[in-house]
Amino acid sequence: MHKEIATGTLRKIAEQAGAKDFDRFCDWIDNLS
Repeated sequence: MHKEIATGTLRKIAEQAGAKDFDRFCDWIDNLS
């Protein structure tokens, strides 16, 4: 029952979190659940 988050939103979150590699950040998020 999860909704998909827009890529632009994820990029902003990654940037604010200090992520240097967006793809790795997305992989990390995917592996949380």
